[in-house]
Amino acid sequence: MPQIGDVVFVRTEGIVSDIIRYFDPGRFNHVATFVSPLEIIEAEYNTPVRRVPFIYKDYEIVPMNYSYEEQQRVFKMAQGTIGEPYDYLQIGDILARKLFHWHWLDKFNTNKAVICSELTAYFLIANHKVPDGSELLAPNELYKVLKGIK
Repeated sequence: MPQIGDVVFVRTEGIVSDIIRYFDPGRFNHVATFVSPLEIIEAEYNTPVRRVPFIYKDYEIVPMNYSYEEQQRVFKMAQGTIGEPYDYLQIGDILARKLFHWHWLDKFNTNKAVICSELTAYFLIANHKVPDGSELLAPNELYKVLKGIK
């Protein structure tokens, strides 16, 4: 049973999912964080950050083994992000980095809007599970950092 703060990497079908995996090679096109054993918090295109029941079929859960205090930090942070808008500029930044190796757009990243991997990384960074800067990663890049894959 997932715990608060566990990270779930998801593979869904569709044109947007295929595009994400094309530019971020790997199995996954989405990532979210558990805020209860049955609910996740996610940032998904065309919707603000939201807390929803976990219903995905093709996924991998990465247990974070958080202490009670760390779980409470994730939960509190997650509650504070509900309603934040989706960060379409961050998608442009990831594309610019992957296509043209431009990193100067990173400085325009804002906490006022997020993408799925950015939202998840904020919780991980707050609990020292990934390094600062991980909020700029795409889902499969974040997966590799968490799994220690080079």
